[in-house]
Amino acid sequence: MTYVTEVTHMEDGHFDEMCNELSATIPQLPELFDRDIFFETVNNKTVFKAPILAKDICFNGDEINRGFIVPNDNKKIHWYNGRYWQDNGEEIIKDLTQRILDTKVHSRHKAEVISWVKDCYDLQIDRELLDGQRTKLGLQNGVYDVILHE
Repeated sequence: MTYVTEVTHMEDGHFDEMCNELSATIPQLPELFDRDIFFETVNNKTVFKAPILAKDICFNGDEINRGFIVPNDNKKIHWYNGRYWQDNGEEIIKDLTQRILDTKVHSRHKAEVISWVKDCYDLQIDRELLDGQRTKLGLQNGVYDVILHE
């Protein structure tokens, strides 16, 4: 089951539009990256660079968020799917990590990327931003106003 959330107040009023545009690029990410850039050899050992992959998944080259947020109270990753916020961001990121790293992926790589995303200050928001309008409920096909019954 997916919990749907509407973010009502962000620093600039165009956050949803920006995330809508950037979240559309999410399916293409595995084709955009060379997986070898996320690994380096140090003292004859291959080292995974989780922060670089996490940053590339969550932000584009101009440091603009691709549609991921993390409420700072529960650290659950939300993803803007183009219409509404879903709390399945962790699954999206794990899937992208799997597809980007392909045959080089290990479960610890996914865990490291998720951990970095949850701790990234630039993705954290206050819960009040998600619960700003208690009289409106975010639904898959729009927003329902419980006072106006629309």
